[in-house]
Amino acid sequence: MAQSALPLAKQILEVTPKMMDFIRAGMRNQAVDQLTVPQFRVLAKINRAQAISQKEVADWMGITAATLTRMIDTLSERGLVKRNSDQRDRRQTLLTVTTSGKKQVEHYRERVEAQLVSKIAQLDTTTVDQLKTGIKLLEKLFSDKLEQ
Repeated sequence: MAQSALPLAKQILEVTPKMMDFIRAGMRNQAVDQLTVPQFRVLAKINRAQAISQKEVADWMGITAATLTRMIDTLSERGLVKRNSDQRDRRQTLLTVTTSGKKQVEHYRERVEAQLVSKIAQLDTTTVDQLKTGIKLLEKLFSDKLEQ
């Protein structure tokens, strides 16, 4: 089974960066407030988590705590992110997204979604149905906790 899955794994690794490049380009084109892609990723991650430690975000981004601190400083100065003390562990700082930050995430998401819609609209109905099926399968594959 693993050998027959290899070509598909290679295809996923090939297409994923192309999709991310499309999304990044769409975000850069919509950068009303000059939010960088890494800043947007951090903002979106915090928004999804609702409250998350700086360490968790730095680990997720694959960056140092110092780099993230500078990024959070910028986002905080712009009123997009708020730092809060963790009630259970005062040494921890929890990050939350402000109302303004939520609006910013939604703004970027809507713009990129519109670009994706125009791309998908070029496809015929059968291909759209196949794409839906493939996306559902990928979602299931990566949302289940599979043994590695």
